[in-house]
Amino acid sequence: MGIFSKLLGALKGGAFAAPPAMRSVTLLQPESEIEARTDVEQLSVYIEELQLIVLTSWPAEVQGAVLAAAVRPGREARVWIETLPESLEHDATLSQSLSDVEGPVVTDVVSFAMYFSRGSIELPQLPRAWRDVAAASTQALQLPDGVLRELWPE
Repeated sequence: MGIFSKLLGALKGGAFAAPPAMRSVTLLQPESEIEARTDVEQLSVYIEELQLIVLTSWPAEVQGAVLAAAVRPGREARVWIETLPESLEHDATLSQSLSDVEGPVVTDVVSFAMYFSRGSIELPQLPRAWRDVAAASTQALQLPDGVLRELWPE
């Protein structure tokens, strides 16, 4: 293998690969509902904590990740994540670590999605667990409440 091939391989996913970064956050409820249900500053701190955990546990082979998080009264939080390419064992471990982070104080459920990538990759709108519940339902499920009733019953 020539030096050009080695350098090209490194650039595609090795030593010179772009570092992972959070690309965006999407609120899964209207902004006015979020503001009525929680302190936005507390929610921002919670999102930053999740971001730090995702980025510091990023496996070399992962190119992207999408997560959905929900917090309900009692500061109880749950997070679902899907990495691309999919790494089920890593995803399960990471989901548990993220779910262990105490959420902000809320008066009703607050949910959002976060998108991460290393370079340019197309990410699904929601993690596989959410898509699977919606696809398996015999009736249209309202996001996020309908999916959360199935994935995270009280």
